[in-house]
Amino acid sequence: FEHHLKFFSSCRTDYIAQMMDISLCLKRPSRMGDSKRMRMTSNFQWLLLTVLLLYLMNQVNSQKKRTPRDLKCITNNLQMWDCSWRAPSGAGHGAAYEVCFENGSHSCYRLEKNIKLPALLPGDHEITINPLHDFGNFISKFTLNEKNVSLIPDAPEILDLSADFSTSTLHLKWNDKGSVFPHHSNVIWEIKVLRKKNMEIVKLVTHNTTLNGRDTVHHWSWISDMPLECATHYVGIRCYIDDPQFSGRKEWSDWSPLKNISWSPDSQTKVFPQDRVLLVGSDITVCCVTQEKVLSAQIGSTYCPLIHLDGKNVAIKIRNISASESSGTNVVFSVEDNMFGTVIFAGYPPDIPQKLNCETYDLKEIICTWNPGRPTFLVGPRNTSYTLFESFSGKYVRFKRVELPTNESYQLFFQMLPNQEIYNFTLNARNPLGQSESTLLVNITEKVKVKDISSTAVTLSWHLPGSFAKIKLLCQIEINKTNSVHELRNVTMRGIENSSYLAAVDKLNPYTIYTFRIRCCTDPFWKWSKWSNERQYLTTEAIPSKGPDTWREWSSDGKNLIIYWKVNI
Repeated sequence: FEHHLKFFSSCRTDYIAQMMDISLCLKRPSRMGDSKRMRMTSNFQWLLLTVLLLYLMNQVNSQKKRTPRDLKCITNNLQMWDCSWRAPSGAGHGAAYEVCFENGSHSCYRLEKNIKLPALLPGDHEITINPLHDFGNFISKFTLNEKNVSLIPDAPEILDLSADFSTSTLHLKWNDKGSVFPHHSNVIWEIKVLRKKNMEIVKLVTHNTTLNGRDTVHHWSWISDMPLECATHYVGIRCYIDDPQFSGRKEWSDWSPLKNISWSPDSQTKVFPQDRVLLVGSDITVCCVTQEKVLSAQIGSTYCPLIHLDGKNVAIKIRNISASESSGTNVVFSVEDNMFGTVIFAGYPPDIPQKLNCETYDLKEIICTWNPGRPTFLVGPRNTSYTLFESFSGKYVRFKRVELPTNESYQLFFQMLPNQEIYNFTLNARNPLGQSESTLLVNITEKVKVKDISSTAVTLSWHLPGSFAKIKLLCQIEINKTNSVHELRNVTMRGIENSSYLAAVDKLNPYTIYTFRIRCCTDPFWKWSKWSNERQYLTTEAIPSKGPDTWREWSSDGKNLIIYWKVNI
């Protein structure tokens, strides 16, 4: 035992050298010849080695604890690095350190706990940290490179969160603080919307912008699927700066403090939204804000399951809503001795106006007619409004609503303007769900107009430039029908001052496409004018001359009667 103690005392004090020497010492052969004693000595040697290794490890750890360690550096603006480290064991609050580093020149600072450095040049930099206390001179050396630095932006600050309760829209505004960054960088903003007191996340979205070297205010809006009056809504934001020139780690910032929007209830309105106009097939959430227990809810005659919100507030989800009747669709919430409700109007945006046509019969007033197309199922103040705009003059007229059957045409009157022959019309249709338009460019004075008299007769009207008062005119009407020889009909009439003329054409076939054109001359004949532009027209269908031939047949079991008929051609 004494021999081994003397051996260990002679070993070098360097820890690594000691371990190598101990390994060699323990391998020397023992002078004892007794095998039993040899085994005991071997066991003792291994035990002693284990104890010594533990002692040496403790010395190493003890030395580590007495030196600064775990250097970490972050930046929030790419211009300054904030570096911190774990303090040595025994260093109290306010312990001082000498920190030295190379960045083109040798610089040393006396400070506490952490140091803020200007962003170092590319490459490796040696940093030494020397604790200035009474526990010995233990200097730590670190190699620092931009690749070891983490870019963690400051948490964004929300400037404003506002709400448009009528449209259930949240409006968020924040500043990107771009002026603190040295160059342009891409930024990803992550915005979360939470609802109710239990902070249920209902929206998580990313929004991309670019830092441009100056502070920029950004805006983001979100339409809630639930009326904002139904529950408190919270919004938070964080950011990630994707700078292509920075080679270190990039991390998300912390979340900003949450801002919230809540509604202060009044004594009248209990159900939201009120009188909402929706597109057919949409989904909608309707809620009841009340201090009373809601027993049931229904849309029309259909009961809906209740969704419980904060307090006694409840909501229902209506999916794929059908077109409403003219009075709308009622939604009702029932409490013990009362009912609260709202009305939903489900319909369609206006169809593109069909068959827009503008013409004049007296050169004083232009009549524009159109078919409204698909019914919208919206009436009263939600009905479709029409505006006829003429772009050359800048004038417009509005359609005055008259409740007409859906399949009938609408019409507007536009006063003709002096010395204007060409009109560029745009008919705009608008209702709460959208708008559409139809355009028409027309030369009023050249066009031959056709108007029905019956299924076999029409009236043609046209304009002749100039005044032919007290002059007798001879006009020729050319009538063309598909796969038929064209027909010419002459008509004599007296000239008039306004140069607008009419002629009736009969003996036509019902539901047949005809093409008309006209030319005129003075009577007696001297020279024909040029032919007018052609006008194609489809005559109306005639009433059947008699009913169809019909017959009937009973099914073999005698329960069904089958009716047959033959179309008369």
